[in-house]
Amino acid sequence: MEYLTLKELAELKGCSVSYISRLIKINKLSAESTLNPETNKIHSLIPISALSEDLQAKYYRQKRTESGVLPEKTDSEPEEKTTFKYRLKGIQKAFEEFSEAERTEIKRWTDILIEWQSERSERKDKTEFDKLFVAHQKYLNPDLEISTDILYRKYSAYKNECYADLVDSRGGWSRGKSKLDDDSII
Repeated sequence: MEYLTLKELAELKGCSVSYISRLIKINKLSAESTLNPETNKIHSLIPISALSEDLQAKYYRQKRTESGVLPEKTDSEPEEKTTFKYRLKGIQKAFEEFSEAERTEIKRWTDILIEWQSERSERKDKTEFDKLFVAHQKYLNPDLEISTDILYRKYSAYKNECYADLVDSRGGWSRGKSKLDDDSII
């Protein structure tokens, strides 16, 4: 279980530490008291599950952003998602709903996309750079299937927080269901 200190919760909520401690004293917020062995003082820890759904979502979103998984929104980006430029499944699942292997793949693509955009912004001829970047990634990661179209499609999914489109979920749907008959030998 994850816990927040009074200071961390105050920063997350945008209020003072004394207000948080007051909420704990009047039992509007549950907290666990623990003894700090270094200072020999009692301090309170608030479990994430004790927070409202909005604060929990804000906390997890903040953690994902710190780890570099989520794109940072700029003021020029529209808040409302209307249509995708590239054809996407459009499935928006929480990052926590993916398996560990899928999270690793999402993180891998996120790192590639961030590197691509940071280097691309410094170039004049962006389309030529995209081809060079794809060739460089094919050299560095021979197991990675990448092209300029895949790069644009994955970046569109990344910007729109559709992590399911960053994961290669092809194959496996008919695993164990197909079988060759002995009679069908030519």
